[in-house]
Amino acid sequence: AYANLFGELSLGYDSGTVKATPVDPADPSEDGETTSAVFGGRIGFDSGPIWFGLDFTGESGSYDAKDPAALDGDGSKSLGYFVVGTSFSRFRLWAGYGLLTELTLKRKFLWLDFDTKLKDGESYKGGLSFRIADGWHVNAEYYMHKPSKIELLGFSFDRKDIYTELSESGFIVSFSYLFGGSK
Repeated sequence: AYANLFGELSLGYDSGTVKATPVDPADPSEDGETTSAVFGGRIGFDSGPIWFGLDFTGESGSYDAKDPAALDGDGSKSLGYFVVGTSFSRFRLWAGYGLLTELTLKRKFLWLDFDTKLKDGESYKGGLSFRIADGWHVNAEYYMHKPSKIELLGFSFDRKDIYTELSESGFIVSFSYLFGGSK
């Protein structure tokens, strides 16, 4: 019965973009790019050609704003997805829906350190994996997140109050090791 349970650990790199258009046209655009080291894991159940599970990812990296008037900073992410996939030959293909999504931008203005958190909303991902050796995979994933809440200086705001558009998307390339399931 336990033969169908699986676990997976991964390590990789994320390159993404943030699109942030302020409601007030006088405010600087916070469009920018994110780069991060990615670590994660997945647990689930493999029932033959179809598998499903929970996917967790943590990231740590940087945020570079395109507009010089906006603030650059460090960033971190905490992501959780429900994923469904299929395995065939040496490949795996999956899609996921975000259950937990939080992007934290740590920035500094003069002597003041502050965090901006982009939370909740809709989040999706899709991926393709190729088995390079028994249990070892190289993975490529695309993700898209449209936050609905923003926390700034301890206050929570609805996205529509600050931005007309707010989204984050990008690609993750990673290596993983699969324990159990369809190796």
